[in-house]
Amino acid sequence: MYYYLPIKSILPTAKGIMIKSIFLFYCFTYLLPTTILYSQDLSPENIFEKVNNAVVVVLAYDYEGKLAKQGSGVVLNDKGYIVTNYHILAECDKIEIKHYDKVIPYVDIIGVDVEKDILILKIKREIIPSLKIADSDKLKVGQRVYAIGSPLGFENTISEGIISGLRNYDELNRNFIQITASLSTGSSGGAVVDSKGELIGISTLTVRGGQNLNFIIPN
Repeated sequence: MYYYLPIKSILPTAKGIMIKSIFLFYCFTYLLPTTILYSQDLSPENIFEKVNNAVVVVLAYDYEGKLAKQGSGVVLNDKGYIVTNYHILAECDKIEIKHYDKVIPYVDIIGVDVEKDILILKIKREIIPSLKIADSDKLKVGQRVYAIGSPLGFENTISEGIISGLRNYDELNRNFIQITASLSTGSSGGAVVDSKGELIGISTLTVRGGQNLNFIIPN
């Protein structure tokens, strides 16, 4: 089962204050009437066209240089920041970012939050377009969402679903968004977007044995 990672709660780390300010700068609140919001909904085809180029494959190699793990990542802004899951890098030596047949050198790891399973990478700017960040405080159960990542290595696969629950776990001091969009190993770090193609979080965990019980952390 996958969890969705909210962008807003991502990073109190060594560089977390700086990174959080970047996230908040790119988050904004929609004040338009509901009828106008609905008119902005995109088709699944248009969602994919809008989001596809901002989602990358993240490859992690062990200390012998062998490929050990594969996940996904999302470009957040025009400075080249990519958010993904820390567990993709855990116990590995290096990371490589790939988009279809292109290998993209990353510049640095600029933020890590092990507890929240967040890793922020920096690549050269202007290489890949970024995604707008939605206002996750306005999400509603029943709202349509789309997940784009690379499950089992099938690069930039899109799946469609709805928000099936908004969950709070006091013992973890974390909130989760439950979704029905299908996720698999390799989806970790991929984008989950709303019907306007704006980022509401990233896929990060899966609970095995459930029947399409998937979760994300809200931004």
